[in-house]
Amino acid sequence: MDEYLASDAYAVSDLGNFTFPSAGNYAFKFTVTGKDAASSSYGMSFDDFTLTAQ
Repeated sequence: MDEYLASDAYAVSDLGNFTFPSAGNYAFKFTVTGKDAASSSYGMSFDDFTLTAQ
């Protein structure tokens, strides 16, 4: 997903379906890749995750 927001805003992204192999605790890992050469920095934050039982 490439999404650039020129100012602070909320974006909603559907990351699709995933079936966990078994019940238990799992960790999520998100990796930032790349940065526009004209940008002086970059940041990423998360406010909410919604998991829906299928």
